[in-house]
Amino acid sequence: DVPGYASLLVFILLLGGIKMFSAVVIYKYRSVYLDINDTEAPYLAELRESNKQEYMHCVHTVYFCERIGNRLNLDVDALKCAGYYHKAGEKLESLIEEKHFPPAAQKILMEYKEHNEAVVQKETAVLLCADTVITSIMYLVHKGSDKQIDYGRIIDAVFKKLIDDGNFDHCEISMAELRSMQKLFKEENLYYDFLR
Repeated sequence: DVPGYASLLVFILLLGGIKMFSAVVIYKYRSVYLDINDTEAPYLAELRESNKQEYMHCVHTVYFCERIGNRLNLDVDALKCAGYYHKAGEKLESLIEEKHFPPAAQKILMEYKEHNEAVVQKETAVLLCADTVITSIMYLVHKGSDKQIDYGRIIDAVFKKLIDDGNFDHCEISMAELRSMQKLFKEENLYYDFLR
């Protein structure tokens, strides 16, 4: 039955084409992200040894970047990368070049580094919010206040300040997405105990 074999052959070729398309287009940077988002990557391992507090700040930022990225259907791999490397400072550009960071991660990191007032990409907005919330909470935790910290109030204050300062005036992110992000931060009350 020749038509049956022809259909099977077309089906096999179609599957092969889809697999090749996935490897070349969709998962093109998968192995790069696996390398640079590994907590044992050279820069991250060195940061963990030289500045444990800064390293933990990045780990906590990545946690929220991943959670929010999944909720908002964003580029989670690029967001995780940005969360790990956003504090690299002067080393950032050489790391990007040396490790061949994917374009999406580069774009987030450079926008975050160079933004003076407003960010454009949703992913950069997520990184900015995650970093600012973690910075604020870690500051209060390490300040050694004996009072119970009202995380919800801090999160509301962070978002109000970021919005009032015009950080999202030209951003692709919607107010509904910002509220969803703010809600997620508030749902994580138990997580903040890990920052102590």
